Amino acid sequence: VAGHTSSFGAGSDDIYLVRTDASGEQVWTKTFGGTGFDAGYSIAPTADGGCITTGVRFSDYVGYSDVCLVKTDASGNQVGGDNIGWIGIDIGRSVAQTGDGGYIIAGETDSYGAGERDVYLIKADANCHYVWHKVFGGVHMDVGRSVAQTGDGGFIVLGETDPDGSDKPDMYL
Repeated sequence: VAGHTSSFGAGSDDIYLVRTDASGEQVWTKTFGGTGFDAGYSIAPTADGGCITTGVRFSDYVGYSDVCLVKTDASGNQVGGDNIGWIGIDIGRSVAQTGDGGYIIAGETDSYGAGERDVYLIKADANCHYVWHKVFGGVHMDVGRSVAQTGDGGFIVLGETDPDGSDKPDMYL
């Protein structure tokens, strides 16, 4: 489970991870973050038995907020991570491990693109370091909510779009 907590940790809110066994019994809990607001929005298993988490980090930021990646081993110890972003609001909403051992992240950005916020697709390597990014969207709100690798090695993103600014979003694929 990925989320955030203000009950304990280093700052106002920290990324909060909980791992359970097959019966739902807690195996471990961990927090990650700095002195500002940090939150985990997506978690996925990794081939080595650990997990990868993405979300948002307001502490130790380059811009207003950055996409954060936290890689843990099977015991919940952080073994990698990075903050990816620029001068605006950058948020990771979904993460998955890719066939090459790296990671793909979908989310939202107003640091790049055509409008209020745009779909932000980021590729990171196996060490959680930035490789490339793509931005998709129009002049109003567009957000990537889920991402997966396709059989041909590409990626598919599901999200929402508000093409006419009516605050009544449509599905974005």
